Amino acid sequence: MSEKPILPSIVSMGALTINDTSKHGFGYNPSVGPSSNAITPESSSILLNKRSISLTPVSHNSIYDRSINTKKINEISLSSLAYLFCEVVNWASSQSKGIQDLENRLNGLGYQIGQRFLELVKLREGMKHGKREIRIIEILQFIHGPFWKSLFGKTANDLEKSQDVNDEYMIIDNLPIVSKFISIPKEYGNLNCSAFVAGIIEGALDSSGFHATVVAHSAPSENHPLRTVFLIKLDEQLLLREEIRFNYVHDWTSIFQYTEVDNLKYYDSKMGINIRRATIEDVQAMQNANLLNLPENYQLKYYMYHILSWPQASFVATTYDPIENDEDGESSEVLAEEANQIHSSSADPKGDTSYIRKGEKIVGYVLGKMEDDPEAEDKTPHGHITSLAVMRTYRRMGLAEKLMRQSLYAMCEVFKAQYVSLHVRKSNRAALHLYRDSLSFEMTNIEKSYYQDGEDAYAMRKDLKIEEMLPYHGHEEQDDFTQDLI
Repeated sequence: MSEKPILPSIVSMGALTINDTSKHGFGYNPSVGPSSNAITPESSSILLNKRSISLTPVSHNSIYDRSINTKKINEISLSSLAYLFCEVVNWASSQSKGIQDLENRLNGLGYQIGQRFLELVKLREGMKHGKREIRIIEILQFIHGPFWKSLFGKTANDLEKSQDVNDEYMIIDNLPIVSKFISIPKEYGNLNCSAFVAGIIEGALDSSGFHATVVAHSAPSENHPLRTVFLIKLDEQLLLREEIRFNYVHDWTSIFQYTEVDNLKYYDSKMGINIRRATIEDVQAMQNANLLNLPENYQLKYYMYHILSWPQASFVATTYDPIENDEDGESSEVLAEEANQIHSSSADPKGDTSYIRKGEKIVGYVLGKMEDDPEAEDKTPHGHITSLAVMRTYRRMGLAEKLMRQSLYAMCEVFKAQYVSLHVRKSNRAALHLYRDSLSFEMTNIEKSYYQDGEDAYAMRKDLKIEEMLPYHGHEEQDDFTQDLI
């Protein structure tokens, strides 16, 4: 790549008058149309309009003096953006070994922006009007509309779904802003700088829990020579999750039927969800779920201590691909081990520590134990829930309540616990709803500054009766887990 990137020689922030010192480096193209430049749109060169649209606020205050919670979006001069993006491409090109490497670097830079800008957009929406998208079409419509407008000052032109491939969608922009503000030398004719925007989309999707791969493709038309299609290929688990949530949500009660505690494994071909006892092989994935979802974190040996000391008290929820019923009409419930063998060919995302083995991913857990303090005044056998977490993209499905009921039943049946205790943050209304309203825990005390950040905790307790703890005695309603659980 270029050893010495060539920068624009003249820059006026009031009106966009920029001269390229050479055509051999990345810089601004002051041309209005392709007729004044030998590089054509088909070879991914990008044209810049001379006119500058000032988006600088009228206020005399600097942008740094403003609250990020403002809903105004007209805060950045296009000339400033053009200059900065040119610098980004120049820097990335100096670090890259080829065109593909350069596009990957631009994608990675955009990915970080997408993650952070999504948080900003949600902050500006506010708690009163904002909502968390839980369906594929909802998150894509959000990115195509409000997210795109907040970032680029306009919505994308089209949102389409592939007719041939079920997990592919396309966001189409007839004039991506990054394609408008940079010219590409001939030796980089195949470079598509919209890889930067593809990274933004991918970062926003991943941050929302919709894992996908996004690639930018030039698709020029007669009227739109810089038209770009952003191809979004979703993780196959997202389609399974959507089917679980919206097609089979009322079948949960029949799925989680009680069996012997020592053989506690549940699997349903429709749901693809399995709740089973946690094992020592699960501890790293459990810790990963904890780190991703909760502010209270523990060392790996603490999980091992729980599972080795009280192996029947902790449970995990895992996902599997659906299995078709056989023609003989045999039961649709299949043990998790059998499902894993059948679907051993399914690939796991590289580096995803949520996977404990090929095809099996932990999406929630409950960590329980029996109180074992020899100096405690209360000698009554009782249990304690140390931690409960469900991955954000698998909430609102009742998983947390199912996990809790399995653990409470095991404490009562195996360890003869007469009651169980736990702590919950005062601010965690979702967890409080689960414990108090769904599981009938009672508040016994408020412990001041219980958590490391100084927040108070509710101390809660529930008397255990084995006939009330059977897994299928859960509520039919869905839990509203919009917040973290502990």
